[in-house]
Amino acid sequence: RQAMGQICSSSEEGSKTLPQKMSDALLRHVPVVPKGGEEEQIDYATSGDFKKAESHLRPESDLSDKLFGWPDDDFSEANSVHGKWHTEPVKQKTAGDWAIDFTLPAAAAASAPDGVASETPPRFFSLSALLREKPVMVCSVALTCPHCMAWSAAMDEFAKEYAENFHFVAVAVMQPHPEKPAKSFETGKVWEFIYTKGVPQERTLAERLTSASTIKKELPHWTVVADDLDARVNPFWSTYGPAPRCAYLIHTNGLICHSMLWWEPTRATKAVKAYLA
Repeated sequence: RQAMGQICSSSEEGSKTLPQKMSDALLRHVPVVPKGGEEEQIDYATSGDFKKAESHLRPESDLSDKLFGWPDDDFSEANSVHGKWHTEPVKQKTAGDWAIDFTLPAAAAASAPDGVASETPPRFFSLSALLREKPVMVCSVALTCPHCMAWSAAMDEFAKEYAENFHFVAVAVMQPHPEKPAKSFETGKVWEFIYTKGVPQERTLAERLTSASTIKKELPHWTVVADDLDARVNPFWSTYGPAPRCAYLIHTNGLICHSMLWWEPTRATKAVKAYLA
């Protein structure tokens, strides 16, 4: 009843057909099952036939940018994930939300020399184009993220196993443990780690594309793209969340069905099997 009561709640709705209005109302109230705070999934058992709904993917104009004010404002203990906990959450998108479209440049071909981005203009991939073919699992990754690097082999095997049913997109984002003097966005301090050596905090798209090409060698079965640092600053990272290992399973109609703060194979397997059931 609550959902149906919202069907004619605005003049914007007036031009829509009744099936469209019912679809909108249904999908605004998809139940979500929390899974320990780090993982959430829509409740398929009580969500009705949402898979037949029209696409509600939000436009790219809804993307944010310059999270934490970077690069105009540097990271500090106050201006960081830890300093703004619950103000600028780690996951800004979660299960039950509508995904926002993005178009980002792909990593250079595997034939490019080590550590060198291809001089050929990059190919661009958009979420909306991929969703027209099949659902998408998208994951943020970074070279200095120990979790990403530790699970990279498992991530690639996972994508290879489920390639028939899903697209897999890895977005190269901000480095959580860049080489000093750069500060970590997690803590606002210098925080070097095992994968830090030789990896600065990228400040140009060309630098990030070079990192994306290195990531592509670890994830050959994923489409690897670079978060923008040209026309916009970190639109994916600013919108979907600054955790460099979070993942989202997105239905072809734009609904985020599953979100994970930390990608790992057990959670990912549960997510795709629930989707396919």
